[in-house]
Amino acid sequence: MPDSHGPESVRLVLPGATMPSEKGTIWRIRFDGHHDEASLLHALLEGRPPLVEVVENNEVVLARGIVALDAVATLCDAYEAVATRLVQLVAMAIRAPDRRAPAVPITAIGSGSLGAYALRRVARLLVRRMYRLCAYPDHWRTGWRFARSGETVWDKGTLDGAPWRVLTGPGHHFYADPFPFSWQGQSALFVEDFDHHVGRAVISAFAFGPDGPVGPAIPVLEESFHLSYPFVFAHAGNVWMIPETAANRTVSLYRADPYPWRWVRDRDLLTDLVASDATVVKHGDRWWMFATLYDGTGSYSDTLGLFTASDLFGPWIAHPHNPIIIDAGMARPAGCMRIHEGRLWRPAQDCTQRYGGALVLAEVTELSESHFAQIIRHRIQPGPDWTGSRLHTINCAGGIEAIDGSAVSLKLFGQA
Repeated sequence: MPDSHGPESVRLVLPGATMPSEKGTIWRIRFDGHHDEASLLHALLEGRPPLVEVVENNEVVLARGIVALDAVATLCDAYEAVATRLVQLVAMAIRAPDRRAPAVPITAIGSGSLGAYALRRVARLLVRRMYRLCAYPDHWRTGWRFARSGETVWDKGTLDGAPWRVLTGPGHHFYADPFPFSWQGQSALFVEDFDHHVGRAVISAFAFGPDGPVGPAIPVLEESFHLSYPFVFAHAGNVWMIPETAANRTVSLYRADPYPWRWVRDRDLLTDLVASDATVVKHGDRWWMFATLYDGTGSYSDTLGLFTASDLFGPWIAHPHNPIIIDAGMARPAGCMRIHEGRLWRPAQDCTQRYGGALVLAEVTELSESHFAQIIRHRIQPGPDWTGSRLHTINCAGGIEAIDGSAVSLKLFGQA
């Protein structure tokens, strides 16, 4: 495999294979710092994703990732998810521009067993079955507060401060993916409005006044397929939205006509791909789009793709090092990127334990047509200031700060 950055030939030694006696460049696979499949099995039996690394000559880590297991149902599914991402990690190592991956801590190996795994799995299935009988699954809630200078999540790296107020609605609906925005003196909060009775979502908006929401959520965009993540921004004298349209295998651009109550589809920026939570930013003289990519196996949340264009309307070109990240803890976008303290930052979901389990705030240290790098500066999870088991979106605009997280909505009473 010729490459201008490294050796002309490489021998890849898979776990369990005999090491070659000949001298030369050797790549090996490590799971949680060990070169055997037992380490992978231990991690999967404990129900956690292992750290997967491609290592050159037992010294230099060329690529590393953490595979999301939120979409797996069995141990075999988990193995398949890891194997699929391992192929992508080897490809990342081949084209790595500097032949070295950034360091991350290695998770200690426990002592799982197949019997214990089976018992835990059965217990989780029973709890899930009982929960689904009594409550709507995957129910979310949106919280908001007025943004105060120096007191936002971006300023403090925590959720504390002014209390979060919850937007409530019918028990069979939930509101998630909140994006506040203000245009020509009119503020609104856009949300994914999911109806459990229908099984898909539309985009709705809350009008905001000086004291908070004015009236109920009003649907502003509906398609024949599921919509979520209403990424809203202004450009060239118009307000635009890029909602998640992964169910349509597109990344589509909509224009407000008029803002905020009606949106018309302008064009498809990308087609024939499953991209989640597309987030664009103008940085330097180019536009950049971040989105997690799904190739038919494994999770929707651990593989980050990057696209670039000289103009918002395209053409959009895939980054040569896609996927730029394979890591359940920092891949999936979690809201608008922003300039903070003079540097570009992006929020991302931490899905290592569960989908949307926590947030990370990452500083983008390199962003070009040939390089990308980020460093996690803060990890934020639910707690006393925002109770629940999940937290997966953060946005601040128009004087409003908004987050979302898990909630319980009982089918019997229809209350959230």
